[in-house]
Order: sequence, then C-alpha cells, then structure tokens
Amino acid sequence: MGLEVQNYPDGLHFGQRELSAYQKGVGAVKIPGQSAVYGDISLMTILDELTAPSIFIGGPESGVKRNVEGRWGTAPKVGDLFCIGGATTGQSCNWKIQDISDRYRNSAGGLYTSVTRGYRYNRCADRGDSGGPVFTIRPETGNVVAKGVISGGSIDLATKRPPTNDCLIWFTDIRNVVKAFGGDITKRN
Repeated sequence: MGLEVQNYPDGLHFGQRELSAYQKGVGAVKIPGQSAVYGDISLMTILDELTAPSIFIGGPESGVKRNVEGRWGTAPKVGDLFCIGGATTGQSCNWKIQDISDRYRNSAGGLYTSVTRGYRYNRCADRGDSGGPVFTIRPETGNVVAKGVISGGSIDLATKRPPTNDCLIWFTDIRNVVKAFGGDITKRN
C-alpha cells in the first residue's frame, strides 16, 4: 500500500486508489468509519514495483536516495524546520512551520482542513510536488524521518505559478496519516 495526495488535478497516480479523504470540488472529507477529517490523503495499492523504504533527494532528476528510518513521533510545533521532496522541484529544506491546524482553499475550490502550514523565502513548491514527502534528516545517521505528505503550496493567482519569494506549503501530518489508515511507514533497518 502507498499514499498519495488527492488534490492534484492531472491525476498522476502510481496505483489503484483504495480509500480517499478527498472529494472533488469539496476538498478534505471524513474517511468512511472515521470521526474526524485527517487531511488530504488517499490510500493506494501500488501497481508497480516502484516502492522502497527510501526517498530521492536533490534535484527533480536526482537518482540519489536516503533511507527512511521511521516517522516523526511528536506533534509539529510552530518554528520546527523541515524538508520537502517534490517531483517537480526536488528537495528543498529550511521550511519552517507557521501554523499546526490550518485550512486552505486550493485553486479548484476544495477546502482542506487539519493541515500544517509552513513557510520559506525563495524556491517555492510547484504543481506536481503534491503527494511528496515532508521529512527531517537526522544528522547522526543521514537517514530520513517522515513528517508528512505535501498537500499544496501557494500560487500567484495572476500567473498561476508559485510566487517568486514568499512561499507557503501545506501538508498532512504523518501522525494523522497513521490515525486515518492505521499501520506504519516502511523503513530500512
């Protein structure tokens, strides 16, 4: 099984969607059997042998990977730093959490709740980065610790592109992913 973010309009998928917390035109919704909205995520059965307990780091064309050591165990806090790995822009770090229980409306009108908002100056996330990992790199091991899944980023309404300087990003906390679907992430020993 794998995870994806559901708001990406071009429908880029690597498997069969089994369960979703997204409804087109509405945004984030409760998963059947759940009492709360847990963000913008879907559970998928992976169709190809594309999965491994590692993530790509560096630019979007990089073949360099880091092992996934586990998931972050504590709640995000305002001021925490994190990295993202987007399919379009690649890895970028020094994002800082601004709000731990935010909501936003995407360009298609969907409302997303129970998401964490981060900020950084310069080099914003872009379309196609949604569904990518949010993580921290442990300096003592060089391994990745999962913090969440990218939901979306800020966009300049005039150009329909990311802004040039002040960047916002929203993600679903990894703890909410576990609450919604159970289980845990695959990791390397």
